[in-house]
Amino acid sequence: MDLVKAFKQGIVAQDGDKEKKSFWASDCERNAFDLYHAWKGTPPTNPFDQKSLWRFACGKAAEERLVDILQYQGVVAEAGDQHRIEFDYKGVPITGYADLKLTDGTVCEIKSYYGDYQASDLLAGNPKLSYLKQLAVYMYAERLGQGILYMVPMPMGEHFQFILHQTDEGKFTCNEQSFDLTEEFERWKELYENNILPGVEPPSDYVYKYDIETMDWTKVPKSNISKARNGHKVIGDWQVPYSPYKELIIEREGTTEGYSLEELERIKEITAGYTSKF
Repeated sequence: MDLVKAFKQGIVAQDGDKEKKSFWASDCERNAFDLYHAWKGTPPTNPFDQKSLWRFACGKAAEERLVDILQYQGVVAEAGDQHRIEFDYKGVPITGYADLKLTDGTVCEIKSYYGDYQASDLLAGNPKLSYLKQLAVYMYAERLGQGILYMVPMPMGEHFQFILHQTDEGKFTCNEQSFDLTEEFERWKELYENNILPGVEPPSDYVYKYDIETMDWTKVPKSNISKARNGHKVIGDWQVPYSPYKELIIEREGTTEGYSLEELERIKEITAGYTSKF
């Protein structure tokens, strides 16, 4: 019996598509193009592979273990699917599940992280805005003035918690970051009314491949210029390579994955002497 093969097949099979009938709290900051196709049930052109799915599973396991420990400490009132939120914003359905509700009524969102890059941001007090907005959705739904974002390290490292404050209805702040959550709701409303309901595909919020002739190469790190010159990296928005609809976005841009030989030659011309000039 080949258990490795069984695992690879099983973890992909278990990741079945979830029918989308509302905006989820985790949709904050998500590409409008991806949201549209998720609502329409478009099969992903770039589904997560088994390595990515296993990383997600490990993160979920770390989060669940944290919940177990906090429950043992007696600070948890509700956990997981027990704490569901559902509300309507100007005709737009919004749902979600807060990871924890504490005994003092505070909601808590748990996220796992890995790598020195994320750790340095957290150490500087700057968690991802999308994580804060997801927590804010739960706080907005329950009119809470304070919530907690808890960051769990994978596989090991520092644990962090960040306090998010709702200073006025829909307005939030955490350390140096502040935002108006209703701007995200209005974005969803516009997408829902103008695109999802009538079936009109919106353009992608992000670009796979910047125009090599008009982009400012002086703002590109030298390491990335080197990778682009050698065909190892495409200079564009980082969100697209992680999109489950990456190939569809590339198709809509009218371009190709990676740089063509002609593009590579032109990049080398434009960036000649980049190590000293840029």
